[in-house]
Amino acid sequence: MIVFDRTIRKGLERINKVDSSLLVVDPSVFNDAVISVLDVLNVPTIFISLAKPASTYLSMIEKNEINPEKIFFVDCSTQAMPSKIRTENVLFIQNPADLTSIGISVSQFLEVVPGKKAVVIDAVNTLKIYNNENTVLRFIQFLIRKVKLYNAKLVVIASRSKDDALIDKMVPFFDEVIQ
Repeated sequence: MIVFDRTIRKGLERINKVDSSLLVVDPSVFNDAVISVLDVLNVPTIFISLAKPASTYLSMIEKNEINPEKIFFVDCSTQAMPSKIRTENVLFIQNPADLTSIGISVSQFLEVVPGKKAVVIDAVNTLKIYNNENTVLRFIQFLIRKVKLYNAKLVVIASRSKDDALIDKMVPFFDEVIQ
């Protein structure tokens, strides 16, 4: 596992013990945080990719010897792909404003995949660029309710920034906040 400060390291150890976690990291360790979360979860995961294309994350995952077959991507970052084209383990959604399609994808994953499973969102801050703040907060609440209903895990990753108002408003929704 990547070396983080003690607080984040201990928080990563706890994400499997709670239903929902918010991980707030410095942008300089963002990629390491994503890989560490996927490594710690080690269950079938739907990964909502907002910051980078799924192909970038797949390269990082393979480099770090994480089984990519356990991860299904909802790629909201690859702008060149037409809306909703499906390839193996990747669903392309035109942009992060389409919260309905993202929510349907998560719901279908949770319904179909048996046993332990997880939902991971990278760069939740990106949602605010495409949606108003209240819409993003309602979407996060929707996801938290969904994972609780299906006994799954939710890990939302956010980059620390000067304007953390969205993050501050999300904190009360989560079982665990790791900063």
